[in-house]
Amino acid sequence: MGDILSEEEIDAMLKPIKESRAEEEIKTEAQAIEAIKKKSYALQYVPEKFKTEKFYIELAKSHKCFFIDQLVPERFRTAKFWFEMVKKDASWFMEVPEEFKTADMYAEAVKKENWILMLVPENLLEQVVDIAGIEQEKRYKYESVLEKGMKEVFEQEAERICLRLIKLCENARREGILALENYIDKEKLLEKNILEIGMQMAIEAREKVEIEAYFDDWIEANCNNSVAYYEKILASIIKTGVLAMQIGENPMIAEYKMTVLIPRDLIPDSLWPGKKGYFRNSKKEVENA
Repeated sequence: MGDILSEEEIDAMLKPIKESRAEEEIKTEAQAIEAIKKKSYALQYVPEKFKTEKFYIELAKSHKCFFIDQLVPERFRTAKFWFEMVKKDASWFMEVPEEFKTADMYAEAVKKENWILMLVPENLLEQVVDIAGIEQEKRYKYESVLEKGMKEVFEQEAERICLRLIKLCENARREGILALENYIDKEKLLEKNILEIGMQMAIEAREKVEIEAYFDDWIEANCNNSVAYYEKILASIIKTGVLAMQIGENPMIAEYKMTVLIPRDLIPDSLWPGKKGYFRNSKKEVENA
């Protein structure tokens, strides 16, 4: 009596038969699209001649959980492809490559998610508002609400970043710059977080001009819309803090240099000098929270 075949061995034997039957059933592009709408794994059974731009658009729209860069060949990830993705779900907008973010693309995203209006570059803002059909009264209402939300987030981030940088300056003076390696968030470093990258550059004893150039280039590349106004301030604070820790500057001086970068109307109460909750004095409370 022969050996009993395992389930895996049986599947391997039947696979060619299953695939041939599947390909026989898919005779048109329409059938191919219907197949992948129901089950994503049907992709492996679709003949290459039916894998068109329209096919991949339907695939991506039907199975959002899958990675676009793994499923859709680069030649099919066109402006039309991304526009259809955003039209289906505005959350796709954050995945769209910068070269495809036209006024029409922004407008389509804004129609579905008002907050995206804050991401529109200034030179495209009026055009996007016009295409999206946003009335001026509603536009100002959206901007007012979004601006308030951004200010609140900015105040929280400014305090959090200042607190961390001052602590790092203290550690650098007490333990030496190389000891800061223990305080780098490795996951955020892989995500190219500018604070972690700045720390790494300081630890590696990069020249001051090189560190400044990195932050200046980052600001120029990323700060071209309303949201980026706040990002630019935060990036400038991080740049100042990193340079301070590199030279072992007095934390109190570093604190002052960072605080003065925040516009007066955006400084939270806890960051005002002389206040009981001034962040140097409330540092321990924040760390223990």
